[in-house]
Amino acid sequence: MERPMDNWNDDRLDELSRRMDDGFTKVDERFKQVATRESVNGVKASLAEVSQRLERFEGRVERFEGRMEERMDRLFWAFVALVLALLTNGFVN
Repeated sequence: MERPMDNWNDDRLDELSRRMDDGFTKVDERFKQVATRESVNGVKASLAEVSQRLERFEGRVERFEGRMEERMDRLFWAFVALVLALLTNGFVN
């Protein structure tokens, strides 16, 4: 049976410190990978939400354009009717 080490020499302490630093570096790299995956997933989710909102907005714009076309058509025909009424009633010489 080995005797417990009562005192550590500097070389052993340096080796232990280096091994611990290496281990923490590996842990840090794993955290970065996990964080990167989560960020990518978050970005994908955000892009999907933006895409859905854009589709809804496009639908609204298309409906608005349709209503504007109807109104412009009505305005045009109202103007034509006004001109014809003025011409037939003798308001324009």
